[in-house]
Amino acid sequence: MCLPAIPIAIQTALTIASTVASVTTGVMGAKAQERANDTQYKNSVTARNSNFNQLNLQSQQEAENASQKISENNIKASEALATSRTAAGEHGVAGLSVAALLDNLANNRSGYNMSVMENNDRKQMAIAGQRVNVDTNAANQVANLKTPAMPNYLGAGLQIAGDLYKDPAMKKQFGWQ
Repeated sequence: MCLPAIPIAIQTALTIASTVASVTTGVMGAKAQERANDTQYKNSVTARNSNFNQLNLQSQQEAENASQKISENNIKASEALATSRTAAGEHGVAGLSVAALLDNLANNRSGYNMSVMENNDRKQMAIAGQRVNVDTNAANQVANLKTPAMPNYLGAGLQIAGDLYKDPAMKKQFGWQ
């Protein structure tokens, strides 16, 4: 009676070892996926922050460019107004025609400045849209991370029990026929 018990014990040990190896592999795979997810999450956040910083810098530069252009427009308009006033005074020209010319120069300055401000507003809106895209892309990358699949310990235990129950030698040994 002792001899049949040895092969049964070996079969049982092999079944248990196989299932334990499968569970261990599953645990290692799940931990590897968790590490990969952590790395991907950190990379996504770093890229998002870097892109935001770049967009903030671009926004600031666009605003500074617009301010500089308005300042240049104002200087040119002031020079043109001064030149026109001086020329009119030197030639003894006065009246409504000179006033109309000066008003036209002032209106042109306002129009140029409004154009610069509208262009800056459009650029700022485009940058805001890019910020939304950067945020959405980062959120999608994080949302698409694979969920680590932990091994099913109950299933492994039931697998061992089922294999042992199906084994003819075990049935004979324990009288499960």
